[in-house]
Amino acid sequence: MDRSEKNVEEKLEPGKVYRREDLVCDLVFTDHRIRQLVAQGSLEKITQGLYHYRGPSPRNYSPLTSKSLLEGFLGMGDFLLLPWQEYLSLGLNLTPKFDMHLVYNRKRHGIFRLGEVTFDVRRRSRYPTQITPEFLLVDLLNNMDFFTEDTSRIQRDIRALIHKFDGHALLKMAQDYGKVSTYKYISSWLTEMQTMLSVRSFKSDELSAAFFGNFHKSAEQPTHD
Repeated sequence: MDRSEKNVEEKLEPGKVYRREDLVCDLVFTDHRIRQLVAQGSLEKITQGLYHYRGPSPRNYSPLTSKSLLEGFLGMGDFLLLPWQEYLSLGLNLTPKFDMHLVYNRKRHGIFRLGEVTFDVRRRSRYPTQITPEFLLVDLLNNMDFFTEDTSRIQRDIRALIHKFDGHALLKMAQDYGKVSTYKYISSWLTEMQTMLSVRSFKSDELSAAFFGNFHKSAEQPTHD
């Protein structure tokens, strides 16, 4: 390897994923040099035209992460990765039909096998910058067909949990990212919950007034010798 090739390799960042066209065009690599680095183990071929630079030597190899993999594949860092296991944090028992991770982005669409992981990449014009419990609940309602459980059961289980969420944040997430049906479900459930809370509060106040009203009346009655 001559000095120019060494200088080019020094520009590579351990752990980062590169596309072939980036290596050949931007870094002035040759396909021959790429094959050499793959044979040495410094460069790992993920799929056709996509490579993970592990590092210059085995002592300081950097592992491949889903974030770096998707950044290299999509050619940008603007995406939202949503492993299906995230839905389980809501406290529901769910079984996916396929072992895939959802990826929302503004560029590509399709199902891709990258290394050992399958990604369901979906093009969306809008998605949040981070995952919150309220977004997860909205997204679950959007994607109930992703799971083997009956949709009516999933809806019933979510309805039973809705009181644990921030109602304003949940409704905002449904407005911004939910399907029309998702927004209708959440809006009606929140209205139903508020109605039930109002009725309970009214009954509590009514009973309290009746009790304390009778108590005061008894206390005001004159005593007889």
